[in-house]
Amino acid sequence: MNDIQSPITASKLWDFCLDLYSHKRIRELSLWFQDNAAINVNFVLFLAYLNKNHLPINDVQISDHIEQISALDAKVDEFRQYRRSLKGKDESSYQAALSQELEMEKEIQQMLVNHYNQIFETYRLSKTEITIESFEVNLLRALDLNKGRQLATSNSINAMVSEMAALMEQN
Repeated sequence: MNDIQSPITASKLWDFCLDLYSHKRIRELSLWFQDNAAINVNFVLFLAYLNKNHLPINDVQISDHIEQISALDAKVDEFRQYRRSLKGKDESSYQAALSQELEMEKEIQQMLVNHYNQIFETYRLSKTEITIESFEVNLLRALDLNKGRQLATSNSINAMVSEMAALMEQN
């Protein structure tokens, strides 16, 4: 970690996420993890960003980041349900709700960035080494920490994580 020079920025993370999320299968898998495994899409894409930029994160930090965004994530989840209820009923209200939800998603990303940069600086100053793991390993850790070992070790979840990791490598 000592040779890593710059922490991440919210705008770089947002642009990266928009690019990845524009790929249909990445979007589908991200939403599946969000809806079925309670792992926020932004957090999944955040892990991908860290991997792409060779930035480390460990189990404690994964857990800390999930905890850091949990309150806002719960609000976004409630709002998402409301927005989905508008689909096909009131297009202008649906679009306004979608825009508001995206602003909340940006706020989650800002929280992730701020928290990571704070941790990054602490580790940089202490000259502590952290092993950089693959996106696949980190996502499985996040699933394990968030929902318990049973979900993270199921064959279908492992296959989906592997597929997502392969897609991330291509993009």
